[in-house]
Amino acid sequence: MKFTEYLHRHKPILLDGAMGTLLTERGYELPAPVWSAKVLEEQREVITDTHREYLEAGAELLTTVTFRTTEYVYGQIGKPELARKLNYLAVRCARDAIGDRKNRFVAGSIAPVEDCYRPDLVPDNETLYSEHRNQAGWLADAGADCLLFETMNSVREAAICAQVGSEIGLPFFVSLIAQSEDELLSGEPIRDAIDGIAEYNPTGILVNCTSPEIITAILKRYAGQIPTQLGGYANLGFSEPEQGGDISEIQSPPDYVNEVDAWPKDSLILIGACCGSSPEHIRELAKSLGKSG
Repeated sequence: MKFTEYLHRHKPILLDGAMGTLLTERGYELPAPVWSAKVLEEQREVITDTHREYLEAGAELLTTVTFRTTEYVYGQIGKPELARKLNYLAVRCARDAIGDRKNRFVAGSIAPVEDCYRPDLVPDNETLYSEHRNQAGWLADAGADCLLFETMNSVREAAICAQVGSEIGLPFFVSLIAQSEDELLSGEPIRDAIDGIAEYNPTGILVNCTSPEIITAILKRYAGQIPTQLGGYANLGFSEPEQGGDISEIQSPPDYVNEVDAWPKDSLILIGACCGSSPEHIRELAKSLGKSG
């Protein structure tokens, strides 16, 4: 079944959980600025096995390990040519994990060009468009079923991502990071970001890397108020607002499910979990949603 058909028959579909914080917890080093892509480059079997864990827990949509895997970032370590190769490899790892499973899909992950916790560093529009267009094209060519522009912290970059998504031709989601139910991490109004994204007819507008409580408030506010369907995957712990910030006091799987149960399901197209989550969180969500691995 094609992704679009499956999506509309089985929504909300279940996204996987964290990769970076899970790898860190398991003892892998994720050096800045490439983070989890370092493990992808050196130990691809670890990535494939982790994807497989999420599938067995019930995830229907895997996220590629391509968070900031761009020429812009890899240029900082003198290896810009490696970015394209790793995007293709990341899709292959997800496909290898899926194997002969039916109706399991791959989302090409695209993060902010700069640090997702630093909206003050968002580059100029030309750089944003070029970097996102290149990575989206690689992921589409590699065989991703959809694109997931995630953790977008500014109105400007979110809108450019939506523009790129509309040009690529795959289903696409744009996911925002918020500091309150009213504001993006940049301090700009969430409504402005939604309006900028909606102009390009996304498959869904999401909120991620944000506390469950704030996501609940945002989803309740906009459910049924905008033409685009919604979704969310929350941070499950407390962390400093910087890359590599420690995650502590992780919310248990049952507690997270209790929070997600308050989300307006009729308006949702995708549900998952972000930093601090594990296959156990996805397993509990799968049970709650009536899905299985």
